[in-house]
Amino acid sequence: MAALDKITLYPIHGIAGNFGDDFPFDVSVLPASILPDVTLEKIPPGLLTPEIFGIFREHISAKTIESFTGIHYALVHRFRGDFGTGEVETQSMFLVRTLSALLRIIRPMRQRFFCHSRNG
Repeated sequence: MAALDKITLYPIHGIAGNFGDDFPFDVSVLPASILPDVTLEKIPPGLLTPEIFGIFREHISAKTIESFTGIHYALVHRFRGDFGTGEVETQSMFLVRTLSALLRIIRPMRQRFFCHSRNG
């Protein structure tokens, strides 16, 4: 069987706004490459609909499905894999979850820089 194009998405519920900086985040730079085959992307309106998640209705709540449809940005890993779920999908999920954990560690913050000089 031929390999299929697949993606793993990790929702980003918001992007940095104007936190007192002169320039807010420019969404026109998206998609932004993070690693080979991994990007931060704006999800096109209408891509994630309740119908897409219909096969999961028995396993997740309608409220969760609705929250999926409200995703505007995501980490996206594109890869090729066989039909079904296997090792390559597990590796993709691990990669995206690791990157998302790193994003939770790195938080935007203002930092003041001071020049120090040493005499002698």
